[in-house]
Amino acid sequence: MARTGRPPRWKTVNDFIKECNPEGFFEWCKKNEHKPLWEWFAVYCKCDRTTILDYLQKDGMQGDEYDNKQDFAHVIKRIGNEINAYIIDNGLEGNYRDALTIFYLKNYGYTDKQEVKADMSVTLSIDGDGLFN
Repeated sequence: MARTGRPPRWKTVNDFIKECNPEGFFEWCKKNEHKPLWEWFAVYCKCDRTTILDYLQKDGMQGDEYDNKQDFAHVIKRIGNEINAYIIDNGLEGNYRDALTIFYLKNYGYTDKQEVKADMSVTLSIDGDGLFN
């Protein structure tokens, strides 16, 4: 099947690391007085946040269409773990409103776990009056 669409921004994970220098992201945030968030990471990498998230979702997928995007996912996950830890720390310290922290983390992989237990019993009563008349 022929490939369509724009060629990938970075051909290899080494190109990505060389151009974006993910380790320098946190220093860049501090220098520019930004909070280290996914959106600022995309700005730092000079791309759209959906590009970053698209690479992140390719982790573990196989096939030609994904090429080496799993390698990108590993690098991005490492940065993402630090970003999410920063958000959690600030949320716990009361620097962010609870709703903002929860909203942000839910949009980046965290979920609420809901457990619903039901204990039901059914009693069936049949009134046979008039059935055989």
